[in-house]
Amino acid sequence: MGFLYFFMEKNDLRVSNELLEIRPLVFTNDELIISELEKFQNQTIRPVLKYQNDLIVQLTTTSPNYKRIPKDSSRQSYEKAIGSHLGQPSIKYSLIGCVIGLFTSEELKFYMLNQKECNKRIHQMLIERVIDQTY
Repeated sequence: MGFLYFFMEKNDLRVSNELLEIRPLVFTNDELIISELEKFQNQTIRPVLKYQNDLIVQLTTTSPNYKRIPKDSSRQSYEKAIGSHLGQPSIKYSLIGCVIGLFTSEELKFYMLNQKECNKRIHQMLIERVIDQTY
């Protein structure tokens, strides 16, 4: 049992390092970060969203309900429609899964302790990202 535990710990560290290495740099002003959630958002969620950007946009724009959103409407109407579209549980949790799937074990532990607030932040950033790239 001791060897298996050691192997799992060593393997987890390797996977964590690989996950961190593939993330793009996202520059933020860390001096303004007040809470652990903001720190997690800027150091973990934003880089993962940037890395997964193409997948997020593709999943959003190829879903059947997206095709029903009028593209010639005002930005405000479009934002509301995208927010509603991405609020549907099937797509919302698929996109959140794309993000948390690239968390390290330590990041996942923090996420699990703060899941409700993290999901709100991830969802809001997903909406903003999709609107900015598809309108």
